[in-house]
Amino acid sequence: MNEPFTFRNSRVLSATPEQIHRAFQNRDILAGWWGPEGFSSVIHEFDFSPRGILKMDMRGPDGTIYPNIYRFESIGRERIVFVHPEAPHSFTAEILLEPLDGKTKLTRSQTFDDPDEFEKVSSFIPACNEQLLDRLSLQLACHFPGELDLVFSRIIDAPAEKVFRAWTDPEMIVKWFTPPPWKTVSAELDVRPGGRMFLMMQGPDGVLMPNAGVYLEVVPSRRLVSTDAYTEGWIPSPKPFVTIDLNFEDLGGQTKYIAIARHWTKEDLETHRKMGFHTGWSTATDQLETLIK
Repeated sequence: MNEPFTFRNSRVLSATPEQIHRAFQNRDILAGWWGPEGFSSVIHEFDFSPRGILKMDMRGPDGTIYPNIYRFESIGRERIVFVHPEAPHSFTAEILLEPLDGKTKLTRSQTFDDPDEFEKVSSFIPACNEQLLDRLSLQLACHFPGELDLVFSRIIDAPAEKVFRAWTDPEMIVKWFTPPPWKTVSAELDVRPGGRMFLMMQGPDGVLMPNAGVYLEVVPSRRLVSTDAYTEGWIPSPKPFVTIDLNFEDLGGQTKYIAIARHWTKEDLETHRKMGFHTGWSTATDQLETLIK
């Protein structure tokens, strides 16, 4: 490849090369991550084989439709090459997959044919490619979760800003957080890395159940990570149970909402599953969406 006109991005992904291949092969998974943040894709033609064609419309956050066509040139276990042959954005992309003990180092190289076009897009393409890898990582987590992970995902008919606020506003979270017959009776949310998160839930028999932890990462309207492994002041909790990784992607007024519950042990994961993780999160998300509307 012609190095002077190449963008290169690398990422270690929690997936095998085979799973990453499946993220290319499955058109539903592919449509969920192909493109920068905020884009959605409709695939019209797809043949994941050498000389096969991928034809799709990509919809930007402002509603603009961008027709795209790609041709796969080479497909191997550790290398995928495809071209975007249409001017002005004609380029060749090479995906290298290096196995790393159950994970994969993915390196994406994108080489443009026209040096002038390369200069023109250099202000935004590297960031867009990082966003693409972010989206791929989330799709892999959804479809091939780790052995200690539970995953819930939904397209919510509301902007990401409002969904994020429903998680971070104490007056809002008490109205939707807990599936009936349980309810949340109070909330204290210090939304910053290291800040305390405390929810008091109440069962149908009146018994109170505290839910305490801290925030690890806060990216407004994009990501919210919390854990019960610590109490306020970074004091370790007696028995850590779960880390909750929430991701919000705005799709032009809708939100791709992905929640990953990461556990310390298989026993904790099974306990969470038997508590009704998927049905509980589904009901709570219904309540969240209704509240926002």
